[in-house]
Formats: sequence, structure tokens, C-alpha cells
Amino acid sequence: MWYTTNEAIEELAENDKKISEASFLRIMSEVDVDKEVGFVSKPKTKRENTGGRGRPSILYNHESVEAVRTFTLSDTHKKIPKEPIVFCQ
Repeated sequence: MWYTTNEAIEELAENDKKISEASFLRIMSEVDVDKEVGFVSKPKTKRENTGGRGRPSILYNHESVEAVRTFTLSDTHKKIPKEPIVFCQ
């Protein structure tokens, strides 16, 4: 099942998680898409052209919504920041 941004926010709001669109997008940018959610699948997004002008809308799969839900509860799906390698001389 694929969700638009507004549908994903409504899905999160059903479980008492009030979240703004800006917060949702910020969290989605920090979600690790290489980590499986609940041993089912990985969070994925796809772009959908609506046939009109402007930017294509982004759709999120159910695992993306669940990753945002767990992300707001804990640090489970945060990307690990890459630290520079320091070579000793």
C-alpha cells in the first residue's frame, strides 16, 4: 500500500501521533532505508507523475510510515552519521 504525504500523516495521527508535514519530511530524510522494518520489508519511496505541471508527488510505502512511527519513539531507524577516517602519521 502506498501513501501520499498527507495520507501518511493521517495514518500516524490515528495512533495519537500528531506530526506536521515538515516534521514528517524531516524524519523521512533521516530514516535508514537499508534497514528492514519488522522483518517485513524496507522503507521505499516512489515518484508519481500526476500528468500536470510541477514536481511529481512522492509516495511512501507502509514500511516508511512504520519507520517514521518507530523513529519518533526511539532511535531505531536513524542513519548512522559517517565519520571521517583519520590516518595517523
